[in-house]
Amino acid sequence: MRTLKEVWKRPENSLCADCGKPDPDWASSTLGVFICLSCSGIHRNIPSISKVKSLKMDQWDDAQVQFLAKNGNAVTKATYEAHIPIYYYQPTYNDCQVLREQWIRAKYERKEFTEPGKQLPYSDAVKEGILWKRGRDNGQFLPRKFLLSEREGCLKYFTKQDAKEPKINVKIDVINATFQPEKIGNPNGLQITYLKDNKTRNIFVYHESGKVTHLVDQGKPTDVIFLDFSKAFYTVSHRTLLDKMSSTKLDKHIMCGVQQGSVLSPVLFNIFINDLDAGLEGILSNFANDTKLGGAVDSLEGREALQRNLDKAEDWAITSHMKFNKGKCQILHLGWGNPGCTDRLGSEMLESTAVERDLQVLVDGKLNMSQQCLGIQEGQLCPGGHQAKHHQPVKGGDCPSLRCTEVASS
Repeated sequence: MRTLKEVWKRPENSLCADCGKPDPDWASSTLGVFICLSCSGIHRNIPSISKVKSLKMDQWDDAQVQFLAKNGNAVTKATYEAHIPIYYYQPTYNDCQVLREQWIRAKYERKEFTEPGKQLPYSDAVKEGILWKRGRDNGQFLPRKFLLSEREGCLKYFTKQDAKEPKINVKIDVINATFQPEKIGNPNGLQITYLKDNKTRNIFVYHESGKVTHLVDQGKPTDVIFLDFSKAFYTVSHRTLLDKMSSTKLDKHIMCGVQQGSVLSPVLFNIFINDLDAGLEGILSNFANDTKLGGAVDSLEGREALQRNLDKAEDWAITSHMKFNKGKCQILHLGWGNPGCTDRLGSEMLESTAVERDLQVLVDGKLNMSQQCLGIQEGQLCPGGHQAKHHQPVKGGDCPSLRCTEVASS
């Protein structure tokens, strides 16, 4: 412990390696950097790259201490911050989380600054992607395609992904953009202000960073595994439910079984499966019985991580006395160059699917809902169509679907 304190107190380790906050009391045992509590939370979201531990509360073995001593903030910065573009803003601890998270991911996950002259994704002349935009009249967020063009010097957004004409075309020189996570209710919330007809207009958007759509936007082949529980929730162990609810202080108020179809059933089901993500390395989205695992499969490491997540999900199901309907658990392959790998849940291999229903909305491997729209045009409007039109963002999942192209516009 004395050696750890000596390394910790070196001058180069007196500030957080990522945001510059004084007196960091956490460190990454795999990167060798000393970081603050806030940045350690971001590091936990990239467990395949960074393993964080508290310098005060956790035990450090000799090998980990020697690794910290060999590296430290100065040495690691010399590698991961070797070629930062002069225009790149390096956030501090006073900046919002989305700026700090992208800075950390750019350094360690994408390794954008390790090589000179490396082509960076945001340096392209044209950038387009999906943002969730708040409707002007109803205040509901819907997915919209945005395009930023350096050549045209403008920002455009389209109400439909296949639309040829934009809903709005704004010159960049009249735009002001500020991060507004609290106002928008999302850590990636952005307020875009511009002038039109001598009047100030606002666009409120957010990006689902870290979700499946974010991986696809980055050009990474991604697999989504849709899990189906075969054992009805109202038959689960009452004792197990009460144990899981003890932390919510609701256990004293639920003294009898929950009738199937009742209002409480999906709420309690979410509580019951809330610990399903314990120890998972990838993306998990829980919303009642619509549960899915996701992850990038562009590398052997990514594919193995996804299989490990399935193994952990199977272990959780056995421990919690739940069962998966493995015949209905399927894989949706997303992104160009997707290898189309097969995965195993327990002892059974899962089948791939071209189209899957996500919160009652049909989506396919290209992340569009053409079959859903076709059903609507033929007069077969299902409940999923209604949900897609009137949804609100739900924490912890891609809602209402992985990505839906809305029939109505706003």
